[in-house]
Amino acid sequence: MAKNPHIQLNTSRQFDKPVKLQFNYGRIDNDDDDREQGSDYRRMALRFQNNLDQLLLDQQAKADLWNPDLNVPDHIDHIEIEFHGQFNVSKFFQPWYNEFGLEATNFFDYNHKGLFAVVNRAKFKDFVRNIERFIEKETGLNEDAQYSTNLLYLKSFQLLSGAQIIRYAQPQELMNFKLIDFPLNNRASESIFKALKTYLNNSQLNYTYQTEINQLEIRGLSGEQIAEIIQNFDIVASVTSALTTIVRPGKLNQPQRGYGFQIINGTDQYLPLIGVLDTGISALTPLKDILVADPAFNLTGSPVNEDNSSGGSGHGTAVAALAALGKKPYAQGYRGDIAADARVLSMKILDKNSGFIAQSQVLQLLKDAKAKYRNLKIFVLTICYKQPKLLNELHSTYACELDRFAHENDCLIMICTANNELAESQSGYSLGYFSKPETNLCAPADSMSNLIVGAAAGSLRGGPFCGIADSREYPALYTRRSHIDLTPFFSSKKLNKHYFRPDVLEVGGDYELHSSGRFFGQGSKASMEVLSADPTESFCEGVGTSYAAPLVANTAARIQSAYPGIRAQSIKALIVNAASLELIRFSQPNDKLLNKVCGHGLVNDEASLLSDDNSITFLIEDTVEAEKLAVFPIHFPDYLTSGKLKNKTGLLRITATLSFSFIPVLNSQMAYCPVHMAFCFFKNHSPTDILKKEEDVDSLLKTTLRWSQSGRYINKPIPNMNTQKITFSVGLDDLINEDHTFKIGVNCRLSKQLFPGSERAYQHAHPFSLAIRIEEKMPAGKNTGQLYNEMLLVNEHLNIARADGIAEADAE
Repeated sequence: MAKNPHIQLNTSRQFDKPVKLQFNYGRIDNDDDDREQGSDYRRMALRFQNNLDQLLLDQQAKADLWNPDLNVPDHIDHIEIEFHGQFNVSKFFQPWYNEFGLEATNFFDYNHKGLFAVVNRAKFKDFVRNIERFIEKETGLNEDAQYSTNLLYLKSFQLLSGAQIIRYAQPQELMNFKLIDFPLNNRASESIFKALKTYLNNSQLNYTYQTEINQLEIRGLSGEQIAEIIQNFDIVASVTSALTTIVRPGKLNQPQRGYGFQIINGTDQYLPLIGVLDTGISALTPLKDILVADPAFNLTGSPVNEDNSSGGSGHGTAVAALAALGKKPYAQGYRGDIAADARVLSMKILDKNSGFIAQSQVLQLLKDAKAKYRNLKIFVLTICYKQPKLLNELHSTYACELDRFAHENDCLIMICTANNELAESQSGYSLGYFSKPETNLCAPADSMSNLIVGAAAGSLRGGPFCGIADSREYPALYTRRSHIDLTPFFSSKKLNKHYFRPDVLEVGGDYELHSSGRFFGQGSKASMEVLSADPTESFCEGVGTSYAAPLVANTAARIQSAYPGIRAQSIKALIVNAASLELIRFSQPNDKLLNKVCGHGLVNDEASLLSDDNSITFLIEDTVEAEKLAVFPIHFPDYLTSGKLKNKTGLLRITATLSFSFIPVLNSQMAYCPVHMAFCFFKNHSPTDILKKEEDVDSLLKTTLRWSQSGRYINKPIPNMNTQKITFSVGLDDLINEDHTFKIGVNCRLSKQLFPGSERAYQHAHPFSLAIRIEEKMPAGKNTGQLYNEMLLVNEHLNIARADGIAEADAE
């Protein structure tokens, strides 16, 4: 079967005029159920009394710890408030500021909890007096007492403590201090920050301030100094460790056999470049012919073309080989001539198995690399923080900066979920193990605009599967999963089914059960064999998400090579759209873990890159303005309804994936992705009709096919996801009834949970990418071979393929 290039829909010619977005269906949500359930508030008053007593004690204890010798000019109390429902920023931010002197600085638990700074002590006394009057009235002490009705939405409150700020097991060489953002009143915070810098300078501590995320990276702090900063400088939101780790390849202890292969196209000017942020890339391997060893991209004391981690076996070298060469070498046993798919830029950020990495330096490396190598679009990062994320923990500052970089530079970073080494202690393979918190992913795998990769158990070895997983397509036990669980905060009808990480799985090898009864991860038939930096062993073995991520980077580089003009988010959309969960099934009670562990499924690198005679992938690259609906027709050929085809239902299968990047908002979990965008397939109706009530117009193509995520919730919105995928079947009647034309709608609106004034930065047209794969679904051997060419005849399209790219891909 011929391999054909993907096609871009020419939306400059095939589109409907955008219309103003409006939602005219369903009941608008309200806040009526966000109060204490029941009319008896006595229990609530007793809880408030305990909260108030503890608050007064904590305030005094905090004051007792102040060190007057530090000359800190201001002190700010921060109150953590838990609400019965979701705090509506657009509605309540200003009233709480005006009435109680409380400025909201951060929201978490999806706006069911907030951190408020006491910026007006006199007004805060009114808050305390209102609490006291509430207690008096609801416990029967004073029936005439009056209090603010805003208190009815409160569940509990407490003073922010050092125990909540400290998020590490023990002090390390490099610590990250996330500082509190003040949307309105920042005079006191600026004076405290100035005093903090004086303290750091007087203590001769090395530090870096990251302005965009308001974070300090500080080296060499003792535990006592960390405590002193927290106790005296009231602008610290959290303190975390910067300790990172890598997967450790194992020694084969086998006779030297040499590398046995050579790269034959190292001088190819069309090869894309992949930035490998790792432990260096050895120039003593055949990779030397495609290695860009630029000394400017080095955070260590050893050369970028050396890789001495893991006892000399290296790590970055293996990652670079998988990224540049992909799966081809395994088909020929890493022997003979091999054509590379990419060159590799060594960006050395670590020179051992674990260490401390400054986010600010990594970000600067990325920016410098993009400035120097303009066509650099793909990066791979397999060094993650060691500590897994807590349940529903806020987005990390590291993920935030990588999301910002990806958006501003049209780049895509393949980030692994990190390895869970505790999995080795399990007694067997069980999908239920992924429900444990120790399996949560590690930062920066909470990034949303980049592509997050977990590991499947396959190893690219021939022969029967020898791992402990249920099959080679299933997730490896060491891979990590999403730390997100929306069920405590949203009803089952409002859950965003797309809100998970990772994006996809790719093979990373598996454990094998050793005769000792322990899992064996290297030197086994189930592990991955990867390139070693040590010429005396040539290859080493191991397992890890570190091997999965660069394989996806290879797929991304091949897409970039074939379609050099497309956006980074289009590359992501194509990979996610082609991924499949068909061979992975989680039965109850583990079925709800499927997407959290496997994302959208196992990567299909061929379908990501190419169409064929019986399938076609259209790519839409366009923009949509905030509060607008964009609509694009897509036409289908007449042969599908001519009577020659026997299928009446399930004639076609359509799979579509929307992807877009954004500038994140770090101090609001609900508004981290501040742009809501969704898409859906409709009948052949006008944009105006599509927005009318469904019972009046009936625009839905199928009753089960709705907007990919809902933007209708005003008072209590759901968190936005920037990657959304849907799949559905098309029958004969669908095509006939709509005159062979469907409409694709893409809507956009801004989060209502943005802090006041910040929405102005997002009031513009937002780019998006939409990958749409259309496949004939005839019985085996009955496909016509006509779909691709016939779809081209009836749609306005652009040829985005490099002239020789598809021919080369087909020859493989």
